[in-house]
Amino acid sequence: MRFNQIGVFFFKLLIGVFRVLPFSVIHLFSNILAFLFEYVIRYRKKVIINNLLIAFPSKSLKERKAIMHQTYLALSDNFLETIKSFSISEKELKKRMVFTNPDFLDQYFVTSPSHVIVLGGHFYSWELGVLGAQLYVKQQMMGVYKPLSNKLLNDYLNKRRHRFGSELMSMNQTFRTILKNKNRDVAYVFIADQSPSNVKSAHWLNFFGKNTGFLQGADKIARSTGYPVLYYTITRTKRGYYELTFSELCAAPQSLKEGEVTRLFAQKLEENIKADPVGWLWSHRRWKRTPNSEGN
Repeated sequence: MRFNQIGVFFFKLLIGVFRVLPFSVIHLFSNILAFLFEYVIRYRKKVIINNLLIAFPSKSLKERKAIMHQTYLALSDNFLETIKSFSISEKELKKRMVFTNPDFLDQYFVTSPSHVIVLGGHFYSWELGVLGAQLYVKQQMMGVYKPLSNKLLNDYLNKRRHRFGSELMSMNQTFRTILKNKNRDVAYVFIADQSPSNVKSAHWLNFFGKNTGFLQGADKIARSTGYPVLYYTITRTKRGYYELTFSELCAAPQSLKEGEVTRLFAQKLEENIKADPVGWLWSHRRWKRTPNSEGN
């Protein structure tokens, strides 16, 4: 308990420091951090190199190195901007993360209660998108998250995350939470590009020409509830400034076979990455597991 309390204390102190730092200073620190990540610590460099080779085998070594270099900068920006997000003002947040078509969701909420599922990937500063969603969208936004082992820190950060109105639900309580909110207008947001820990329950699909495991939870929920499935895209207009755009993935998932929603998501995600490769989280061990991997 004391260790957890110390962790919360130092994180609050860090947030307090970032509260007074302008983005220009944060990005200066990010330049230094990116250099350390890439050339000193070499943070998951082999993973990034291998992932880029799998995704872009036709690109030259020079082209892949250029993407990797920019990826480290986007990664460090995301890390420091996430810390900044815990103290960012509403005005600054709306300037930094713009939702281009928030009314797009309205067509799915003609009757009440109605619900949609929104899928997307780890692009740029996705935490700013989750934080700012409720400032643009009329319907209740609810993001799925994985709880931290430090419960005190987990509760504190969640309080900071939904201070503008967005709500969170633990990934191990997803079905229960959806049933509990069946009488509300809710958009459920899943960042669904993580690699599944349990290969037996994964959906295995062609992703960048390689057999790749995907989490099957959103697919199962969409088909069982019939909730329309949307996709969000985050693009960077300039450093520290982003736009989030919604599009439709599937209007009637209940009519699809198992795994089809996941396939549509994987296809859209691949298109998204090809269009803007710098923004994705290449440090994630996306192709670590195979269908024949043992254990969970």
